Amino acid sequence: MALRVDRLCFAFANRRAVFDALTLTLQPGRVVAVVGPNGCGKTTLLRLIVGTLTPGSGSITLDERPIAEMSPADIARRLAFVGQRPTLAGDFSVRQVVAMGRLRHHGLDDAPAVASALAQVGLADAGDAPFSTLSAGQQQRVSLARALAQLDAPAPSSAQRTRVLLADEPVAAMDPAHSERAMSTLRDVARRGVLVLVVLHDLSLAIRWADEGVVLAPRTDTDAAKAPIGPAELVAHGPIRQALCEEHLHRAFGVRFWEACSPDGALAGVVPRGLPSP
Repeated sequence: MALRVDRLCFAFANRRAVFDALTLTLQPGRVVAVVGPNGCGKTTLLRLIVGTLTPGSGSITLDERPIAEMSPADIARRLAFVGQRPTLAGDFSVRQVVAMGRLRHHGLDDAPAVASALAQVGLADAGDAPFSTLSAGQQQRVSLARALAQLDAPAPSSAQRTRVLLADEPVAAMDPAHSERAMSTLRDVARRGVLVLVVLHDLSLAIRWADEGVVLAPRTDTDAAKAPIGPAELVAHGPIRQALCEEHLHRAFGVRFWEACSPDGALAGVVPRGLPSP
């Protein structure tokens, strides 16, 4: 049981290749943070996995079955996507937006899943509020709740079937308290056997909450601060402390980092030392 990306190649029309033979194996029950500089393909990777982009070659399989061969209903029940900027046309309530994640769960009582998802993101009392009136951070929390409701299923229907939550910068507009709560929620989801693949620019948040790290970097003429000239390279994939070590982060971002420790000596995050050398 795993999500497998095997020799994945992709390029946008008339643009440089984004991936050239990228290979990853990701296991359920883990929070995997995808980090790297702008333009290295983090969002593109998530969109390829969920199927809104089509690889040029290579394969993406879920439990050894190509995602491209799965039915839309099966994909909707097993893969949920949270985008960077929640957008929705129409005058929907928060509860209605979250319930949209249940559209493929025919014959099930959706109310408990919707109520549970709203409670998990701290919006239990906001179900009747118009989605359009919420702040950007609140809308991100509603989008996360929709994904939680989407993956909520009775145990027999999900047994031996990997479920995946793909989140692209899900906490970018949230304040620190709600960012921590959202990441804690993702950890709880992973403990229930879901693979959580989350793109983060906040490296300290990744270190505190993720189990594994995937570090991507675009190939450049000299370093990551320059314009990319080739497809992304996989700098590291492994346990979060190892993947986000100073050496790997320097290769990816072109800057050096200090490690920040909590009072008890545990690694709490990383801090850039300064701008890269010209």
